[in-house]
Formats: sequence, C-alpha cells, structure tokens
Amino acid sequence: MRKDNTQLSFIVLGCVFVCMAVFMLVVSIIGQVTLQQTYMLFALAVMSFSMSYLYPQFKQKDERMKFIRYKALTYSAIAFVVYYIVLSGIIQFDILPLTSMDVLNILAALMIITVFGTMVILARRN
Repeated sequence: MRKDNTQLSFIVLGCVFVCMAVFMLVVSIIGQVTLQQTYMLFALAVMSFSMSYLYPQFKQKDERMKFIRYKALTYSAIAFVVYYIVLSGIIQFDILPLTSMDVLNILAALMIITVFGTMVILARRN
C-alpha cells in the first residue's frame, strides 16, 4: 500500500515559499525598494499551508466540501469588491504611491489569501 505524502509536500512547499519571501523581504529592505514578487510568495505560502490542512477533506469530495468551496468563493467575491474599492480610494486620493503592477500583485495576493483562508475557516467551523 502506497503512503500518501501530499500533505507533507504542501508543508514543504509552504516552508520553501516562506523562506523565499523572507529572503525577498530582507533584500527589499536592504535595497530600499519594493519587490512586488514578495506579495505573491507570501500568498503562495498561505495557499500551500491551507491546502495541507484541507487536503484530507478535499480528498473525500462530499457535499460538505462542495458547500465549503461554494461559500468560500462567495465570500471571496464580496471581499474582492471591497479590495477593489479600497485600492481605488488609495489610488484616487494619492494615499500611497502605487503603480499598476503593485495594485495587480496586491489584488492577486489578496485573492489567493482570501479564497484559501476562508476555506480553512469554513472547514474548521463546520
């Protein structure tokens, strides 16, 4: 019988992404620049750790997991609208000097974190 190492693989990937993100963060602090890839690396780390937690439940493919996916995507769509409004206000009123690439990377990272974070919260609650 073959042992399923998928959870361990997700944890290892999450640790690799955290190490890469911390390295990029240190480099950006030392160089006094904003490295946009750092946002996505942190988001991928969150996704990997979330998938590690959710894998045993996703493997079952039952009604509960379909419900969790549906609710998580619904909440994430609402959160995306809120993120859009907030970032539009930040850009409109020049609160922070953000480029279009900054905004796109921030939105992508927030969406990954929101989708997988809400799945974990809903899986724990149900």
